[in-house]
Amino acid sequence: WSGSFRIDGAGEFVIKLRRRLPSAPGASSSSSSSSLSLGAAAAAVAPGAFVAQSERKGELDEVRLLRCVVRLKEATYFVMFEESTEPAPFLVDNRCKVPIAYYQSGTAFYDVCPPGASRPYALDDLSQEQLLTVKVVGADDRHERELSIGHVHDCPKLYYPNYFYIAAPGLPAGGGGGNGGSGGGGPAALVLEVKRLPPRPRAPG
Repeated sequence: WSGSFRIDGAGEFVIKLRRRLPSAPGASSSSSSSSLSLGAAAAAVAPGAFVAQSERKGELDEVRLLRCVVRLKEATYFVMFEESTEPAPFLVDNRCKVPIAYYQSGTAFYDVCPPGASRPYALDDLSQEQLLTVKVVGADDRHERELSIGHVHDCPKLYYPNYFYIAAPGLPAGGGGGNGGSGGGGPAALVLEVKRLPPRPRAPG
C-alpha cells in the first residue's frame, strides 16, 4: 500500500508502495543475516522495483514507485497511474563509516543505508511534511536529527555515541595481588584506576 495523497488538485507526483518480503528459511532476525540476503532479495523483486532494508528486525521491503497524474477536465478530476521511468525524487548518499537509519517524520517506515552506499528514496506519505528523521543505527532516539528535504540547505550535524569497553582477565589466586597482602591464597583483587579525562567535543558522524 501507499501513503495518503491528495487528488483534489491537478498535478504530477510520485507515490511509493511497499510490500514486505518473506524472510529466508532459517534466517534470524538480526540485521547482519538480513544484509547477507539483501542481494538475493534485490534479484527477486519485480522489474523497476528496489529493496529497502528496515532497521526493525532487519526486515526487507520491496519498494515500487508509481507516477500519479491528476488532471481536471470540465468538472471531473481524472487520476492516472503509470510506471515511473524517472529516477527516485531523492537519493540518500551515506558517506559515513556507520550505517544510518532514516524515515519520514510522522510515519513508521524505517530504511537503512549501509556505510559508503546510496539508496533511492521517496516520501512514504505525501500528506505529511517533507521532513526526514535520521540517526545512526543502534543509537537511541536522543541522537535523532530532523531534516527538511524540501529545499537545499545546510543540515544540522549528526552525532552518535561511541562506546568503548574494558576487559580485565582474572589473576590467579594468591598471585601477589590478593586481598590482605601477598601469598594469602585468597581470590585476587582486580583494581582499575581511572584518571579524569579532559572533556572533548563529540565527533560528528
